[in-house]
Amino acid sequence: MSRLNITHLKPLPEYRRAKWAGTRWLDYSFDEAVAEDRVRGRVLDLAGRRAVDLNEQVLLRRLTRIMINAQSEPPESLASAAYMYEARAPILDHLTRLVHEAQHGPVAIGALIPPGAKFGPQHLAEVDPRKLMMRFRSELNRVDAAEADGYLFATLHGEFCLSTGHYHPHQHFIATGQMIEALERLRSRGKYQIAAINASPSGRDTPALQLRKLNLDEARYALSYLFQHFWPARWSGLSDDGRKLRGDRRRIPEPFHSAWLAWMHRQRLQDFALLMHLDVRREGLVVVPPKNAYFNGGGI
Repeated sequence: MSRLNITHLKPLPEYRRAKWAGTRWLDYSFDEAVAEDRVRGRVLDLAGRRAVDLNEQVLLRRLTRIMINAQSEPPESLASAAYMYEARAPILDHLTRLVHEAQHGPVAIGALIPPGAKFGPQHLAEVDPRKLMMRFRSELNRVDAAEADGYLFATLHGEFCLSTGHYHPHQHFIATGQMIEALERLRSRGKYQIAAINASPSGRDTPALQLRKLNLDEARYALSYLFQHFWPARWSGLSDDGRKLRGDRRRIPEPFHSAWLAWMHRQRLQDFALLMHLDVRREGLVVVPPKNAYFNGGGI
C-alpha cells in the first residue's frame, strides 16, 4: 500500500464556514478559475497551431481540450486553475484546523526567494519540484529545524522575469513554534540578508526571506497563498539611480506561458509541498514529534 500524501486529505467543510477564520475564504472563486481555464484553452490552441514539433502539437492540443472541458469536469492537471481550486481545498481545510487548534505556539507565514535561483525556458522541462523542495529542507536542517518543536508546511511557487526571460522559483510557508526561530536563524545567514531581485514597486528591497505573524482573522485567505493557480510575470530591473524596481503582475507572455502550462501538466501536487513535523494519516494532517523529522507531500 502506497504512503498517504496531501492529495488523500478529506474535506473539512466546517472549517470553511468558521467565522473566526475571516470573511474571505480564497483568493479566487471556482467560477474565476473556470474562466481562467477558458483563456488558457484559447492560448494553448493558438500555441498548438504554431508548434513545429509533432509531440508538442499533440500535448498542447490535449491541454486545450482539458481547459475547454474544465467547468463540467475539472481535470487532474496542475495546468488547470479549476483543478487547483478543487485539489487544494481539503489541504487548506486541514491547515486551518491546525491553526485553530493553536497547540504549537505562535503561527507565522512567509516566503523564501532563494538568491540566484532561476532557470531559463530551455531548462524548464528538466526542473524537478521535489529537488527544489529538498534543497529548502536542507537549508532548514542547517539551522537545526529537524530538532525544533512545531511544524512547517511549505509549497513551491514561481514568477517569470520579463527583463531576463527566466523563471524564478520560491517557497511559501506556514510555520509554528520553534520552527519560526529556525527560519529567523536562516534569515540571519549571509546569503539571505541579500535583498531579492524582485524589489517592491516603490523601489524598496524585498527581503529574501519574509516572515510575519499570522492573524487568526485572516487565516483562510492567507493560507490560500500556499497553493496559487498561476505563476505571474513581472518586469524587474534597476532604475537610473540604481534602485531595484519591479512592475505589476501580469500573464506570462507566449511561448513561455504555454511551456509553463505543459510543465505543470507533467507534475504532481504532492511534489510541490514540503512537510516538516507533519504527516498525512487516515485521521488527516497531524503533527508528529521532531524525531520524525520530516515528511513531504508525497514521500521523496
